[in-house]
Amino acid sequence: MNDATTKMDYLPLFQALRLADCWRAAGGRPEVEVAALEPTLWREGDKDVADLARELAACGMAVSMTTNGSRLARLSPRLAQVGLSRLRLSWHTLDAERFRALTATGDYVTFIDGVHAALAAGLPLSINRVLIGGLCDDLPEHVAFVDKYRLRLKLLDLYETMDNARERQAHYVEPMAVVRPLVRAGLLRESRLGEDGVEDGRRGRRRFHTKHGGLVEIKCSETARLNVGPCANCSYRNHCLEGLADYFRVTPDLRGNFCYRRADLEFSLAPILASPDPAAALRQTIRSQFGVEPDALLNRAALRYIVTSGCNFNCGFPASTTSWCLKQGQNFLFPPRRPEAVQITPPMRLEVA
Repeated sequence: MNDATTKMDYLPLFQALRLADCWRAAGGRPEVEVAALEPTLWREGDKDVADLARELAACGMAVSMTTNGSRLARLSPRLAQVGLSRLRLSWHTLDAERFRALTATGDYVTFIDGVHAALAAGLPLSINRVLIGGLCDDLPEHVAFVDKYRLRLKLLDLYETMDNARERQAHYVEPMAVVRPLVRAGLLRESRLGEDGVEDGRRGRRRFHTKHGGLVEIKCSETARLNVGPCANCSYRNHCLEGLADYFRVTPDLRGNFCYRRADLEFSLAPILASPDPAAALRQTIRSQFGVEPDALLNRAALRYIVTSGCNFNCGFPASTTSWCLKQGQNFLFPPRRPEAVQITPPMRLEVA
């Protein structure tokens, strides 16, 4: 981590469960994503993230998880017993050297072992891939993998942070620019309107089918909700890809926010959970903090628990010490990105089938 003397914080299990109860009682969607930074690092006594997910599910929450896959080989059998609604896997390249360069510390062999462990355990695997200009030449292979196992591959825009504007400009690629050649090559077919059933209630998506039942998705940033409460006069409005209330993010020190960019909209959940009526207190805080009726946000957002204050990866741009992670600059802990550790060599694919 950045500072060997700094201790990683973890979201306490009892607070995670209390907040889930409060969220549902206040009218929130009964969904929670155990996500950033890297949830498989979470621990409390002899409990690990599989125990956390199982107890959240027992509270009546639909539980999903997003992971970098570094510990899936060990955890997959137990995670399969939880009944996750989805396991999102961050997977940005199929090349071993590029993988190490992008993640700063990741080992691709260990990662691939985790992928196959998740498949063998029957976990509902979905892949998230951040698109990086110049590093998309392996997308046909990624689509082939998705096609073989009938998985979902979500292609993500490279987000802009306070520190990465220059690097992002050099590496940004518009998702359709890499999808159109795959359609022309016959690897993908775009869905007809309504073909895929229920939307998730947040941003719209373009969906593309593979030949044997796999799915490739692009979230449509133009459908991000940018006209609610504080969004109208927000300085980030022209560069916002998510909008307000896709998620309600909760940090290990019990601070919550419906916005992924503005720290000034964050508020403490500790006094809310300590109040005689936590659900009413949450609704009142949302009303005063965001200037909207609570249901406008609660009915839309899912909980997203940031269960640890650190990550064992530091995902960023190739041949650069700059990260693309949205959690940078927020007192979270990451391993360093050293220049000598991020040089890109010619592609050297590892077998993934």
